[in-house]
Amino acid sequence: MITDRDRQSLVDIINSITLAGEYLQHKSQADFEQDPILQDAIIRRIEIVGEAAARLSETARNEMQAVSWKQIIGMRNIMIHQYDRVDLQLVWDTVTQAFPRLIQSLQPYL
Repeated sequence: MITDRDRQSLVDIINSITLAGEYLQHKSQADFEQDPILQDAIIRRIEIVGEAAARLSETARNEMQAVSWKQIIGMRNIMIHQYDRVDLQLVWDTVTQAFPRLIQSLQPYL
């Protein structure tokens, strides 16, 4: 069973994904790679997605088994703890490819 706190975490995830998409609207990958402020903003959104995922109860994560929670939380850990080795290609691919699919997976649980 998904709790109210779990639902709030899902809302936080979807809000951060939406903001990341808005930040990249009308931006090319080259724009992203050349703009450290934009990179920081996107990376912050990924951190929040990972932190909100970590706050989900084990029950909620088990209910949404199709989602790769371990990968999502792991990426947050890399952004925080290995900030000097962030792969911008991976960040771009996450926001432009993985995040839209993640929203689709989560919406039925809201």
